[in-house]
Amino acid sequence: MAQLQFKKYTVFVALLDDFDGSADDLVSEWQAENPNVYIIDFELPEDADARTVVLVGRGLLWEAQWTEQGTVSTIVEDLSPDV
Repeated sequence: MAQLQFKKYTVFVALLDDFDGSADDLVSEWQAENPNVYIIDFELPEDADARTVVLVGRGLLWEAQWTEQGTVSTIVEDLSPDV
């Protein structure tokens, strides 16, 4: 039986009142340690389609009390180097 492989993803989110950039700026701003950019990490099976990735990411944001109103967000595949 084949072992299920997973991919790591990160949701980046910020309040528009505290962040002047766009969704494209969130990753670099987080890397620059901008305290107004928050992240949520998660994993899904590697064969998950893009729609599933977005649905899970948005669900995690909702669960953490984030809404689409007044925020900017993006979801990217894990950026950490392989160990």
